[in-house]
Formats: sequence, C-alpha cells, structure tokens
Amino acid sequence: MGMGEEDFREYAFEYYAEYEDVEKKKDELSEQPDDEILDAAINCGKQLNEVTEHFPAYDVALKLKKNRWKPTPKQRQAIINVTSFYLTQKEYGEI
Repeated sequence: MGMGEEDFREYAFEYYAEYEDVEKKKDELSEQPDDEILDAAINCGKQLNEVTEHFPAYDVALKLKKNRWKPTPKQRQAIINVTSFYLTQKEYGEI
C-alpha cells in the first residue's frame, strides 16, 4: 500500500517544518553562553544520551558543568545539535 500524493505532501511539510524548528533552536542555543547551553542539555535529563548512539550529550554536559570546564568548540556544537533535535522532537510529541 503506497503513500498517496496528498499524504506525501503532508508528511514532507511536517518533516520540513520540524527541520526548520531544529535549525531555529540551534541558532537560539548558539547565541547563548556555555553555561546556559549546558543547563539546557542537563535539563533534558538522561534521555538526551539516547538521541545519538555515539555522543552521550547529557553525561558530557553534566561532567563539564560539575567540573566547571569550558567545552571545546566541537563539544559545544555537538551539545547544541543534540539538544536542539531532542527539544524539537519533544515539542512534536515524538518523545
């Protein structure tokens, strides 16, 4: 059973809107200082570790915050990406 054209358009629109929302969240978080980015990630809870298989964003953010370490640019961007994706999925009720 195939997806009809109307169903496909609706799915594509929802997917695009979700992608746009992730990008907006990334932009918003990117403007924040390190501490606020870490807090946003920590506030998501341990579920943040499940977003991607190879980067436990919650654990990394928590360790950085507890030790008062500055994230590397790569860590910062990874935390922003994972947190943005997670928060958008949560808004869409997919988590």
